[in-house]
Formats: sequence, structure tokens, C-alpha cells
Amino acid sequence: MNTLIDHPTVKMHLASYPVTLLTIDKRQTILTSEPEGLTLILKAGYELTAETCFKHNPPTPYEIEHAITLVEDEIMLIAKQLPASTQLITSDKIIHDIALLSDVHQSEVMVLSIEALERTFNRFADIVSGRPATQENLPAEHEFATSLLILRELMHHLRFEQITIIN
Repeated sequence: MNTLIDHPTVKMHLASYPVTLLTIDKRQTILTSEPEGLTLILKAGYELTAETCFKHNPPTPYEIEHAITLVEDEIMLIAKQLPASTQLITSDKIIHDIALLSDVHQSEVMVLSIEALERTFNRFADIVSGRPATQENLPAEHEFATSLLILRELMHHLRFEQITIIN
């Protein structure tokens, strides 16, 4: 992830205020705050969360609630350690894809607001409640579902208004 720190857009942000680099991996979610160099790890990755919580595809409302609880518990363990006034940044492909599905225009630097993310999550919740996935044009894979859920919970509970995606 250190290559992302060297990206000109990230360097520009670092000159103004701290950034938190986000990576959602298979088994964990990593938040690295710069320039502090603080790394926080959540035991909630897209594959681990799906294996732990989802038995159906799409997941049931109960399975989603279980996943939300698991992710929230992990977030609460690190919430007070994250520096204040930091900007959330990522280069994760799945978050890039979530941004596109949230009607963010494709570009080298994309910004996904919490409001747009929430609308996409609500569309996903409609699928969980029985609406055909084809009507919402959202992927049915667990990787998408858990990444969307983890990102939503992180942004909500850590009070990030937006995430910048660097391609």
C-alpha cells in the first residue's frame, strides 16, 4: 500500500491534512493513517465475514444483521485510535467498483460520498429482502456484499463523509 502514499494526489492531501489508507482484504481490513504511520487492523475481511455470516446467496436479512454486528464490534475496538480530521483514501478495486455502481463517474481520482454509498446499500438491502438482483444491477457475489457492508459501517461509525478512490 506504500505505493499509494507516493501517488501525487495522496501527497497533495498529505500536505494539507492526514489521510487514512483503507484496504479491505480477504481476511482483514487495514487502516493506515499517514503521516502518523499508525496501522489498525479489523478482523473483518470480505471472505472471512462472508464465511462467518452468510449461508445464502443473496444473504438473508438475519445474515446481514449478523455481519453488521460483527463488523461494528471490530470497528468499535479501533474507533478512538484513529486520528481526527483524516481523509479516507483507497486504491481497492472492489471499492472502485462500488463507486461506479453508486453512479460515481469513472476517472483517475473518484470521490464516493456516504450518501451515495448509503443509496447503494439500500438497493442491496432491497435484494436481500427479495427484489431480483437483476433489477438493481448489483453483483450477487459475497465479496461485493461484504465489501459494501464493511465500507458502509466504517464510513458511518468512523464518521467519514466520503472516500477518495485513486485508480
